[in-house]
Amino acid sequence: MFKENLMRIVRRFCLTLTLAALALTAACSPAAPEPTATAAVTEAIEATAEFTPEAPFSQISTLAAENAVLITPAAPGTVVYQDTTQTPNFTPSPFSFDVVTFTREGGLDGEMLIIRLYSDGRLEINDTPAETRVSAAQVEAIRTQLEALDLFRLGGSFTAPNARPDTVYYNIGLATSEGAITVPAQEGFVPPEMQQVFDALLALVPPA
Repeated sequence: MFKENLMRIVRRFCLTLTLAALALTAACSPAAPEPTATAAVTEAIEATAEFTPEAPFSQISTLAAENAVLITPAAPGTVVYQDTTQTPNFTPSPFSFDVVTFTREGGLDGEMLIIRLYSDGRLEINDTPAETRVSAAQVEAIRTQLEALDLFRLGGSFTAPNARPDTVYYNIGLATSEGAITVPAQEGFVPPEMQQVFDALLALVPPA
């Protein structure tokens, strides 16, 4: 009996020593470092978490729409000229023509009129052989008006759909050393600059 009690006391004493040794080892051993982030990484993470773009995509889209250049065609009958000021080495040459052709057709009688004026003063009416000549002053007056009209740079539309059956249609054409061009027009959509040329050519037609 006495021997058994002594053995229990010894075992308890050994257990106590073991626990004390473990506690002392844990207290003396350096603690394992906990993972920490450097200040730079922390700032980067915080900056990323708090970042919001100064102009969100929706706002950028709105700004783009507000600042977009809206290009709309000119109303029929409105004179628009192509901008050649930005063309490299562009130098306008003195204007001259070989022949200007004007046609008019339609109206109540549907009659067609064709006028051809040559730079030397020859005048043809309805494709008949040139038997009429106009003065150099008359040719120069029309040349000046054609230069002001500037058909080669002229833009815009001078016709429109849904015309009446008795609508009058026009064509003004030029043949020059730089090429040829024809511009159609329609009654009610002829700009003043073009109408002046029409009237000057019509004034050359001898009375019937």
